[in-house]
Amino acid sequence: MFDKLFKGCDYLSFDFDATKLLVEGYAQENYRKVYSQTNEHLRQLYSNVDFSDKKVLSVAASGDQAFLAYAFGAKHIDLFDINKITLYYYYLRLWTIKYFNRFYPKIPFHKKFLKDLLQMVQIRDGAEKIAFDYWRAVLDEFDNKMLERMFVYDGKYLEVSAGELSVIKKAIDSDKSTFYNVDISDYVNIKNKYDIIVTSNIYEWIRRWNVAIEEYRDNLYSLLNDGGVVLCSNMATNHQKNIFEKDFEYCKFPSFKKSANCSVTPGYAFIKRR
Repeated sequence: MFDKLFKGCDYLSFDFDATKLLVEGYAQENYRKVYSQTNEHLRQLYSNVDFSDKKVLSVAASGDQAFLAYAFGAKHIDLFDINKITLYYYYLRLWTIKYFNRFYPKIPFHKKFLKDLLQMVQIRDGAEKIAFDYWRAVLDEFDNKMLERMFVYDGKYLEVSAGELSVIKKAIDSDKSTFYNVDISDYVNIKNKYDIIVTSNIYEWIRRWNVAIEEYRDNLYSLLNDGGVVLCSNMATNHQKNIFEKDFEYCKFPSFKKSANCSVTPGYAFIKRR
């Protein structure tokens, strides 16, 4: 898994040093705190799309986006994220599922859990070895307060059934994923095509950064098969719909009852025109 990303030990050294700076209060562009769990309504969002046997490109983020796509039947998933630490957290999530048969590590995340988990890991390839060594270095040099500062805990647990967890375990054992450390709104060198792209709430960040949305749109268009779906959380703006309308059909998903007095829309999709 992720063999194309790692070329040597320099990656480990740089990534660990950048993580250490992060927890000391000096965040760099590609090294930010990671959401420990989603803050989206993913299950309601995914229920509007058929993932069965689909090839998916998902934002890495907390890992929930990709793992739930496996539970919904995706046959292959690649990951992208501008934040490099999301890759290492994805491995942590993967190991937690594989060896402890649980969907999340203990949150807040502490050294005792990390130590117990790393003792279980059976390294399969060079990429997994680098991820293992990264977390081994974190275990050796970070205290619990430093570990906690790696994460944003502003989310909610995504509940999965025992059957779904079994499906996810089988998928991560058989699928060979690639992680792309890219800004999806900038130049990307990804040659594969996908049936579904899960973007989470990236558009909201693009608006905040005042980035040209046209390149983001063009990247999504080139990465999708005809009829492919861009799956997004939150709500689309009229500005976004106007820019996308030539190449994509907009589809707003129905609201669901979040509580007795509150209904919300989980998100929307852009469908690539044939």
